[in-house]
Amino acid sequence: MAGWLSERPGECLSATDVAQADLADSYVATSRTTTGLIADLASFSSIVRSAATTELAARTADKEQILATLTAPAVNGRLFVRVHASD
Repeated sequence: MAGWLSERPGECLSATDVAQADLADSYVATSRTTTGLIADLASFSSIVRSAATTELAARTADKEQILATLTAPAVNGRLFVRVHASD
């Protein structure tokens, strides 16, 4: 098994991915700041991404901040591609 891992390092989870997956069960989106929730959209965990998306949708008072943050990369001409589709 060790040989397989060393031959295909790109197919292994990073330490950050493992930590995020481990914490996904205890993730509480309502306790996160709006900025934190936006950052959580890039999480390895589909549980975290889904909960962050749901909480952001409920934060209507922060709508302008959320939209400005999510659309800034497109407005600035930088490529902004979502690698993982929403589950």
